[in-house]
Amino acid sequence: MPTFHSIETVDGVIPALKLYSLQGKLLLQTTANAIDLSVYPRGTYLLQVNNEAVKVMKK
Repeated sequence: MPTFHSIETVDGVIPALKLYSLQGKLLLQTTANAIDLSVYPRGTYLLQVNNEAVKVMKK
């Protein structure tokens, strides 16, 4: 899932969000319905939404 600045949930449910580096370091943990990726450098991250993981590429 490519993105530039932020990721938002669209179904109205506020999930548990965790953002990890590819090295496994937890970078962010929140229950907000959006996360701002502008503070992170370009690269690939793992986004865990509840118990499912998605690869995110920040451009």
